[in-house]
Amino acid sequence: MLICQSPLRVSLLGGGSDLPSFLEHNDGAVLSFAINRRVFIIGHQFTHRMGILLRYSQTEDVTQPEFLKHPIARTILNRYDINDIDLVVMSDVPAGTGLGSSSSFTVALLAFVRYKCKIPTTAEDLAWEACEIEIDTLREPIGYQDQWAERYRRT
Repeated sequence: MLICQSPLRVSLLGGGSDLPSFLEHNDGAVLSFAINRRVFIIGHQFTHRMGILLRYSQTEDVTQPEFLKHPIARTILNRYDINDIDLVVMSDVPAGTGLGSSSSFTVALLAFVRYKCKIPTTAEDLAWEACEIEIDTLREPIGYQDQWAERYRRT
């Protein structure tokens, strides 16, 4: 069993100056900090069945990553060819609180799969890849602050 975690964050000012559209023509500056509340990914390899069992606010039981409804999980598990696994997502606070939980989830899941795949990983690697997935691949209307706040308290 493997447990990965990533902190949530509070943004004090500068939100919006980290958006790609703003950064095309301006410098950005954000003041935020990680807090002692986290998103947890707990997983373990199936030995008795095939497929992916993903439990978050919903439960998904699929045969391949591309059939997952959760866009971040689908993208990451498909990218790293992760299958035959039981994953549970837990958080100290509910989603939608404005504490960067989707980016915390992305960073924690990336840490999980990169460790599972034995890929050497730094906090910066996780932040850059989380940004690439959420902003470039999934086209989420978010900035860069959440993924980078995660790197300062990752354990």
